[in-house]
Amino acid sequence: MKWDDVRKCIARAIVTFVDDGRGSARTLELTWQVFHRCASRLQYLGIQVALHKVRPPSQKPGAWAGSTFVVELSSIRRSITQKKWDKAKRIVKEASENLFENEAVFDFKTLESDRGFLVHVAGT
Repeated sequence: MKWDDVRKCIARAIVTFVDDGRGSARTLELTWQVFHRCASRLQYLGIQVALHKVRPPSQKPGAWAGSTFVVELSSIRRSITQKKWDKAKRIVKEASENLFENEAVFDFKTLESDRGFLVHVAGT
């Protein structure tokens, strides 16, 4: 994200994850302009933009791509949902208990699944 020295806030930007994107700007009108410009460029390149899936801009939009975002004038904060955080803590706790109490005997499929989830959490 770039800083706008004139307006003293974060400049307009687009954040993408796989096939989804979110625009950010100081005001609602500027955010819609960001979206419009991005959608116009994508459609010019032949990439369809599903307008019926567009969610209105919000400073607290809820979970997106496994993360929650809070947009303020001077910063953007990202964290995972409480449900995912609790699950990650449970996985680590169970693995550490199993390591020290059960002579490090792990079920391969469970370990593989847990590893995939922890990698996902680390990336969000």
